[in-house]
Amino acid sequence: MGAAQPWSRWPPERVIVMTGSVPIFKLHGSLNWSLSKGVFSVYQDVRPVYRHGGTTAIIPPVPEKLTPRWLASVWADAAASLRQANVWVICGYSLPPYDTEVAGLISRSGAGRSLVIFILDPQCDLIRTRLGVVVPHAKIICLPGLPDGTKELAQHLSALRQ
Repeated sequence: MGAAQPWSRWPPERVIVMTGSVPIFKLHGSLNWSLSKGVFSVYQDVRPVYRHGGTTAIIPPVPEKLTPRWLASVWADAAASLRQANVWVICGYSLPPYDTEVAGLISRSGAGRSLVIFILDPQCDLIRTRLGVVVPHAKIICLPGLPDGTKELAQHLSALRQ
């Protein structure tokens, strides 16, 4: 739960509550996350960058990346959720070749089973090629990026349920 501010298309007084059964995992930290003296904080803006002496808790997508202890449970939960799901939706992530940790997570989680992956991204063909290497047995479906692809995604998901 969080307020829709400061940089949002929603009115600042509107509170956004995420509900439902679709898990979302953020694996890399962010400029608005801070880790200082063992205390983890999330802010509605990027104040850790400017006000806390550079204590941002960001882990860039580089080959040398190791999952820090404070994010280990998030990575473990993400792996478990990916293994349990037969349909994945990837939106806003290009699977860059240098992000070997996420590629490994995807590969291990999708290995040896039936899997359908929807990609919502203007660069979908490039991402489909990269994903095809990581999860070669998956059926990968390209859709337009957001918001254009949401209606088509809903249609595809509805057809899968039938």
